[in-house]
Amino acid sequence: MTVGIAGAGRMGRALAGALEAAGVPVLLAGVREAVPFEELWWRASVVLLTLPFSVALDLMRGVAGRCGGGRTMVDVTNPRLAAAQPVGAAGPAGLAGRSGGELIAEAARTWEVAKAFNTVPAGALGGARVDGCPVSLPIAGTPAAKFDVCRLARRLGFDPVDAGDISASRELESLAVLLMRVSDANRLHGRIAIHIGQPAGFAAAVT
Repeated sequence: MTVGIAGAGRMGRALAGALEAAGVPVLLAGVREAVPFEELWWRASVVLLTLPFSVALDLMRGVAGRCGGGRTMVDVTNPRLAAAQPVGAAGPAGLAGRSGGELIAEAARTWEVAKAFNTVPAGALGGARVDGCPVSLPIAGTPAAKFDVCRLARRLGFDPVDAGDISASRELESLAVLLMRVSDANRLHGRIAIHIGQPAGFAAAVT
């Protein structure tokens, strides 16, 4: 599996570093990167969108959204967090009460789309444990996309958790806001993660 990362900001670079350390081939595309976005859309088995939400949505509404061929696209954006929206708010202009994940999935109609990794701060990607337990990674999307994300999550040491279909990205985006609020209130500087205790089920079923 070759993973393409669209966006070379803090999250994109952190994901690229963690995946490369786990032995996963990575293509990183960004303004200052050698890999162009056009190459990413066609060569990567799985693409992670770590761009600002509005940029990611514009790309998916263009050629990028039409060349998936059934491959997996993972929406890592946090439109509510980027716009400093309170939990439960309608979100930034353009969401109209829907989640960013739903809009990305609607635009990227030739891809299998999942929402994942948006609840994990960039600083937590290198050590996926909290109080001795693996950090939980909720995943929402199509079954095929969740299967691919689960494989990646386990390679990185995360505990994947099935959150349902893409409509659950609403709650995942709100969860990201809540975690950042807790981090700010307790001066954790983004060093925050969750572990969800669960019986053997989703993760075991897809490995």
